Amino acid sequence: MKKIIDFLKSSQFHKGLTISASAFIAVLVTQLVFDISIGIAMSFGILLVATSDIPGLPSQRIPGMFLALFIGVINYIMIQLTKEHLWLLYPIVAICVFLSSYVAIYGFRASLASFSSLLGIAISYVHQPPEGELWLYALYIVLGGFWYLGFSYLIDRITPPVLRYELLNRCIAQTSQLISENVHVVRSPKDTSHRSGMNALQLSLTELHEQLRNELLTKEEILGTGGVQRKELLITAELVDIFEMIVAQLPHQHHEGPAKALYQHALEQMCRYLEYSGKRLLDTAGEGSMQKKVEGKRAGFRKACDAAITAFRDQISLSEYTEDLLYLRNLNDYAREIDEKVGSIELLIFESGMRKNSRKIANKELLITRQQYDLRLPLEQLSLQSPIFRHSLRLVFATIMGLFIGQVFDIPKTYWILLTIFVLMRPSYALTRQRSIQRIVGTLAGAAIAFILVYISKDMVFLGGMIFFSLALTFTFMLQNYRTAAMFVTIAMILIYVVTTPDTMALIQDRVVDTLIGSGIALFSNKLILPFWEYKQINTFIAKFTAAQKNYIEKIYEHYRDKTGKDTHYLLARKNAFLMMAQLNTAFQRQLQEPRSRQKGIGKLQELISTGQALLSATAALGTYIHIHKTTEISVYFEAYISHIREFMDKATALVTNNAHEAASPALSIAEARDGLEVHYQALKSQLKRMESKGDTTYKPAFTETIKEARMIPEKLEWIYHLSDRFHEDLRAYLQQTGISDQE
Repeated sequence: MKKIIDFLKSSQFHKGLTISASAFIAVLVTQLVFDISIGIAMSFGILLVATSDIPGLPSQRIPGMFLALFIGVINYIMIQLTKEHLWLLYPIVAICVFLSSYVAIYGFRASLASFSSLLGIAISYVHQPPEGELWLYALYIVLGGFWYLGFSYLIDRITPPVLRYELLNRCIAQTSQLISENVHVVRSPKDTSHRSGMNALQLSLTELHEQLRNELLTKEEILGTGGVQRKELLITAELVDIFEMIVAQLPHQHHEGPAKALYQHALEQMCRYLEYSGKRLLDTAGEGSMQKKVEGKRAGFRKACDAAITAFRDQISLSEYTEDLLYLRNLNDYAREIDEKVGSIELLIFESGMRKNSRKIANKELLITRQQYDLRLPLEQLSLQSPIFRHSLRLVFATIMGLFIGQVFDIPKTYWILLTIFVLMRPSYALTRQRSIQRIVGTLAGAAIAFILVYISKDMVFLGGMIFFSLALTFTFMLQNYRTAAMFVTIAMILIYVVTTPDTMALIQDRVVDTLIGSGIALFSNKLILPFWEYKQINTFIAKFTAAQKNYIEKIYEHYRDKTGKDTHYLLARKNAFLMMAQLNTAFQRQLQEPRSRQKGIGKLQELISTGQALLSATAALGTYIHIHKTTEISVYFEAYISHIREFMDKATALVTNNAHEAASPALSIAEARDGLEVHYQALKSQLKRMESKGDTTYKPAFTETIKEARMIPEKLEWIYHLSDRFHEDLRAYLQQTGISDQE
């Protein structure tokens, strides 16, 4: 029941209802006051605008919808003017399809505007305006688009911001789940199943963080920086910090401690502490169920963990079990930091006022990922090396083929073939194949359900209600579950025609056959007409991740050197590194769906991505440690490590971009840097032994932090250095296996 309620409250269902309601109101009002054909034309305008309506900056969202409406109407007019002259129709269709699909070079929003524009071509075959009224009907389509803009704006103003609440709650729930998975890793370091679960959650959370930043910072530009929006932005910042802390701990959680009972007891106490923090975080996503005192329990967990570590320390030789004790202390610091972050989130959610020491979000605009609209881009992409250029040519071929088949075989609803082609075809074969399967399955299921509904009743009120909710659910699932969306749009389309067409079975048959024809054309075109396989562009994603990873390391180095706080530039570097890794992994998943003959170097690529994820985690571990601990002055050995790591990243960039690389010569070799840091650590251990021999076993926080830094930072640097070297070698092996030579 709760899932149903959550679904009915979701932003996508809210949008689906808005679109369906705007179309129904337009049709009903025009039927009662004017003529129903006006309402149908306005519904087409609503469709053009609604399909390109996604959240974002008003400066991009509104122009995007206007562009979709404008190009869609132009396409509609051009096809209507040339429909009766085949010698002119096919060239015009080719030009309209190419230009409309080529708009997608400007990113995701532009790709939706592109799809809306293509719908204008299909709509021209749905409805034939009376002779001499083409321009009037084009005006009705434009009015429908404006009606949707006004109606959706009104709905947005009078309803709560559903999307950001939904994104925030999902982010909180998944972060809580990430903490839970991490506890399993701490308890069982050798169990890889939970690490795999954490990797999947990392990718999902990276995308959620990006959506939340853009949504909340966009709203701030409209509504100002105070109140609820600021609280939600601060909560998001705390959630991102928790995410980084968890990822940062992963490289250390391979530690196999001694079997001593006191050690295992201390480890279990901290696992329970983390579990408690995770449960509290999950409760914040509820309906205020955590509005109660938790300070007593938090203090109890802190005392229990401190007591367990002290008991272990008192029963061992500090010099013999230094690493084990440092691991426990580091884990305790980690658990406390998570607890503090969760506590901050609770205060932000459950307290009405803003704390005086609330963190500031400076230079907020830097955290938004903005699409650049360079007017030179269309000319730069006018090449067969461009996936979108190839896709545009491929789509022209598929559309012409669909029209030709429809005319040769006198198919009554050719536009269903065109709609199927426009919906299914994507730049990559993998996505087209996936959507084709989903479309066929959804269409068959929708046809069966529609037949049952018609068999149950042909009452106009019943069918109208089914059409309304089917359309609403179509737009609800359009970007989430295309198979389900295809099912509901099939139900809606069949029921709409049932109202005016008596032969239901023939209608269902036409729908299924047209879908199969369109799917076949889409698959054939994507596989054989200028195909663009994922392995051809994977190097671009590798290069972007390599550059982002190097920049992340640089910002950590600057922070350690200058002892600055976690400024916006550091946050931006961290965000970009995680985002580029998510994009690389997504491209890899797409490649897995392509034919095996096109999965070049897939095994080596998987190793490379796995190394990249480990490298990113190790880098986050170093950044987090430096941020949450008071550190000593930077040493020449630290700088030497960074120089060698930087060199590996430069060599990797040269490999993937096929450019020459001039090797740098760091002042110290890696062996000298490693020995220098080890000598410093051993000197501190010797000092610890002398203190023990004198009977001085009192806890000295400052000295403990110094020896912890002397152990932890070299470990992290060595791990990053090792992974950077392995990343470079894995990249070389992958490029060699795929037949790409390097110039190093």
